Amino acid sequence: MMGEFSVYQYFANDDYEEVLRFVDGRTAVETAKRLTTSIGGLLGTTKRVIITDDGDCCCFEWLHDRGVVFPPPSGTVRTCRVCGCTDADCSGCIARTGEACHWVEADRCSACPP
Repeated sequence: MMGEFSVYQYFANDDYEEVLRFVDGRTAVETAKRLTTSIGGLLGTTKRVIITDDGDCCCFEWLHDRGVVFPPPSGTVRTCRVCGCTDADCSGCIARTGEACHWVEADRCSACPP
């Protein structure tokens, strides 16, 4: 991994904190692992951990009740839960917004509201 990454952790009360900002990939992954295997991650006070890249796109997501949900396992096609676009076809987003979308969550593209 090259570039700069940031790590965020989200809590049960919907608050979140920026744990690290603009670090190398190895440090970001090691920190995410530490957060997901900590007491908070195991008990569920930490509900979500994400790593974002220097373009603020989500490149890793862990959820307490599901484990790692992004990136998906090999062979899995991501589908946006709002508009239905996929890794292979974002033509609907291009028609709506004039530009290609990208993934901001494991199952939501940048063209769709949360």
